[in-house]
Amino acid sequence: MAESPLTNADGPVGVTIRTEGSAIPDATMVVSVRVRREVNRIPEAQVVIEAGSIPEQSFPEVDAATYGLGKAITIAAHYGSGEDQQIFSGVIVSQRLRIAESRGPRLELLCRDKAIALTRGRKSALYAASKDSDIFSRIVSDAGLTVEVTATTDSARDQLRHDATGWDFMRLLADRNGHLITVDAGKVTSAPPDMSAAAVLTLTLGEDIVAFDAEANTEGLYKTAGGLGWDDAAQDAVEGKGGALPTMTWGDRSSTELAGVPSDRAHIFTSPVKLEPSDIKTFADSRLARSVLCSIQGSVTFPGSGVAEPGKMIELKGIGAHFGGNAFVSGVVHEIVAGSWTTRAQLGQPANWLSDGDGFAGGFAAGLTAPIHGLHIGKVVQIHEDPDGRQRIKLKLPLIGAEPAQIWARFAQPYASGSAGIQFMPEVNDEVVVAFMNSDPNAPVVIGALHNGQAAQPITPEAENKLKTIQTREALKIEFDDDRKIITVSTPGGHSMVMDDDAQSITLKDSNGNSIEMSSGGIVIDSPKDIAIKATGKIDVTATGDATLSGMNVTANAQTQLTTKGGASAELSAGGQTTVKGAMVMIN
Repeated sequence: MAESPLTNADGPVGVTIRTEGSAIPDATMVVSVRVRREVNRIPEAQVVIEAGSIPEQSFPEVDAATYGLGKAITIAAHYGSGEDQQIFSGVIVSQRLRIAESRGPRLELLCRDKAIALTRGRKSALYAASKDSDIFSRIVSDAGLTVEVTATTDSARDQLRHDATGWDFMRLLADRNGHLITVDAGKVTSAPPDMSAAAVLTLTLGEDIVAFDAEANTEGLYKTAGGLGWDDAAQDAVEGKGGALPTMTWGDRSSTELAGVPSDRAHIFTSPVKLEPSDIKTFADSRLARSVLCSIQGSVTFPGSGVAEPGKMIELKGIGAHFGGNAFVSGVVHEIVAGSWTTRAQLGQPANWLSDGDGFAGGFAAGLTAPIHGLHIGKVVQIHEDPDGRQRIKLKLPLIGAEPAQIWARFAQPYASGSAGIQFMPEVNDEVVVAFMNSDPNAPVVIGALHNGQAAQPITPEAENKLKTIQTREALKIEFDDDRKIITVSTPGGHSMVMDDDAQSITLKDSNGNSIEMSSGGIVIDSPKDIAIKATGKIDVTATGDATLSGMNVTANAQTQLTTKGGASAELSAGGQTTVKGAMVMIN
């Protein structure tokens, strides 16, 4: 059985503070120390020391390099002549001088773990073919910190991070895999909570428990969980379901019993991203586990001890069956003031961090990643050879990432059906507009293209907006004139077809000067050279009025029989010689 915090706790409380590895002067009067460490939070400490003299207007502690901003600092506490128990390691990030008439001047130091480097600076990046644990490790390593992460079971895939701090993005990665993040002395760890671990401390009511407060609350519990992704290649939803509800590890109540109180509710999330069923199950399992861990929460205060740490288990005795037994420590607060050291342990997983927090519209990006809002600019990189065969185009996002991220995006068309549709693919380097379904950075869709200062419009707009046009890169063009009701189809080589309601005509022209005009006056075929009419069957030319055939030389040649008739009269004449030949000539 783990020991009580009262073991080896004889003697006065002492504090050892070191900056840059050296102990602060013995004469320094430390007024108070407060250290806070929690899962999914960066540890912080506040140190208050006496700082100089008001009458002398001298504040040596404030001006000393010992407490300078950015200095490394460690804090340890001990009882009597016992060994130091380190409770904090980090850097000084803030100094504050407080002067009041009722007491002497005081220097307040705010200290944070080195993992503070992961906060504030928002960043965008593309992680190609990466698992969540790989991304986690990379973010921490890039910040110059030590990392330890339990390998996640998700599929390696391209993931886009948009405008999120490293710390926030890591919390999303951890949460959706059922991990908790702990930080200690610049080391960042991501792992599932180990509820089966042995208790590191035993606390007993009436002996070493100073205060206790706990609550069992079933409002946030789910009985089952699952999710839906979208497979655009199969044009069908991908479903995944979570497994069994995790076993309750604190108290004698079962998780199944508690989950039945709010009518066996189900938690379902949806994502426009193509997710593997196994990944959906992982995400669903993590939310089931979180709801169970959040269902019983509390705190216990006891004589100061550095043994209790976030992620550890402690044993509670003498407080009944419902709240007794082993409980998970999600945070600790150490208070050292006026010669007294107390520790308050936060029990159960905190419910104040939910990546899919409830709202009227639900969580953006299903709470699976940092969302991206609005429309974004893209530049076309490639329009063919989608590696997944999903009819996507490759884009560069010039405003996302220090090195612009390159992603594959679906391309919305006005009409897209099986082997049919309107297909106008953009050109490489064209500027396009990109939207993200459900604000998920991994579900991009190109919804349109933009003309700009380098890619001009094919025609200059006028106030009346009479002309509309469709024109390809090589100047193949269809032009619509709403004013004169004319549609013109043309090629850069000079071929054209004009349908003109104003002139009531249709005109076809080619680049050789040939033309056919159909108008109210009839049909005119014009050619600067020969016209040849051929048919493998019959040719029948009929006119209700006169028919005229004229030319420099006119030849009619029948392979078998030639018949020329006049209904009323017929005339055969020539200005010169007339010749009539035949094997037999009959004139009647």
